[in-house]
Amino acid sequence: MEAVTIHDMRPLGTGQVLAADLIELLRLFEPEVRALFWVCRDVWCLGDRADEFRRASEAGRMLEGSELLRLASGVYQVIDGEFIGTAPNGSRPQLVIVAEDSTYYVLASSDPEVLDRVRLRFSDVRVSPEWAEEYAELGTPRDRGGR
Repeated sequence: MEAVTIHDMRPLGTGQVLAADLIELLRLFEPEVRALFWVCRDVWCLGDRADEFRRASEAGRMLEGSELLRLASGVYQVIDGEFIGTAPNGSRPQLVIVAEDSTYYVLASSDPEVLDRVRLRFSDVRVSPEWAEEYAELGTPRDRGGR
């Protein structure tokens, strides 16, 4: 598994905010997202479906890709969250997206074409062996200090 982080920023008022958001990433990989089952962890987000998203995360409920897309389309900011997609009969993650404190997104995948799409869409994309290692073994992160 390889991982990259996305750090693109856009202006907002007198400052800058992260230019990427969860729904944009999910749509970039929509065929893959729809084919996978998703577990969402530690989701903190804002928007009309924020409470529903948080409840699904807290329950550890497995979501179909279409449900993840629906929830993500109903929030305007994901501050934190871990989104792990696995094949219907698999246990190893195929695609992992992590929102890290509204500072950057992590995308991990064993499919080089997925990572190429990220590099084509975003300009500040950095290779992250540390994040790749997080998901390499069993698909679950090791302790990251309270996560």
